[in-house]
Amino acid sequence: MIEQLKKHLMSEGKTDSWLNLAVQFNILPNASNKQRSDKVRKLFNSIDWSKVELPTVEMKMDYTSNPNWIVDNTYVQDVVYNDGFYNRTTIKNKEWDEFRKWKESKNIQPTTPKPYLNGNPNNVLVVSDIHEPFCKKGYLEFCRLQQEVFNCGTIVFIGDVIDQHFSSFHNIDPDGLGGAMELDQAVNKLKIWHQVFPNAVVTVGNHDKIISRKLYASGVSQRWMKPLHEVLETPTWKYLTEYKHNDIMYVHGEGSTASKKANDELCSVVQGHLHTEGYIQLFNGGRNFAMQVGTGIDFEQYAFAYAQRGKKPILSCGIVHNQTAFLIPFIV
Repeated sequence: MIEQLKKHLMSEGKTDSWLNLAVQFNILPNASNKQRSDKVRKLFNSIDWSKVELPTVEMKMDYTSNPNWIVDNTYVQDVVYNDGFYNRTTIKNKEWDEFRKWKESKNIQPTTPKPYLNGNPNNVLVVSDIHEPFCKKGYLEFCRLQQEVFNCGTIVFIGDVIDQHFSSFHNIDPDGLGGAMELDQAVNKLKIWHQVFPNAVVTVGNHDKIISRKLYASGVSQRWMKPLHEVLETPTWKYLTEYKHNDIMYVHGEGSTASKKANDELCSVVQGHLHTEGYIQLFNGGRNFAMQVGTGIDFEQYAFAYAQRGKKPILSCGIVHNQTAFLIPFIV
């Protein structure tokens, strides 16, 4: 069935979702949906498209014909002169060509948004857990847009800016990225975040601390460890355990919830960590609030296989505008 699927992909392209293709061609029938989807995706990406031959048809036409002549939803190329006629030997289907162009476009990097540096410092953009290099495509641009819409001059990453799956406390995918490669990819992506949001606070999350926790447990002194802003090459970001701004507490929040923290601390709290929770709850007669800001992860990535059987994540970012909290959904 693998060979049949490969032939299908080479002749027709990606005609359906990865999972539906896996079902159609009976790929890994006893595996999870995530594993089946990943198998088809990896097969698709393993194809050397430069060596895929296009269907050919021989046609003869008068040499005066338009070189870009189109007929029956196809166009003609590779013209060879033959007995007074142009022998147009290769006819490429337009839909196939569009598919090839789409494939090539996947390697084109989108334009990075410019920083917005004129926002009001009292308005805060809260970037949810991004777990680079496994952040959802388009989430950065979404956050940058909300920053300008709500005129935010303060940026808070609520923690888990990196995932570190290679050293996770969950089961590690043996076919996933190795430690050096995952870190390289995370750093490269965080450089773009740093470029767009050059002045930000990061409330350090549990995934950010995985390596330092394991080194500490192994008896390695803190003096041997580089600070996070050096490791992640984000020199102007401030990494804090918690951050208080205009009497509102921002914290990653493992081991608790925003509502419990707000109730215990008697102040407004903004928290991340819980990917499947996004809400705003009022306390103290409406004078304080608790906000869970969801996440910005790509849930289909192998790094989140441990949560595939649970609830789907809430994709969103948080805004605190004039002391009022907003949860903005990221609809994809």
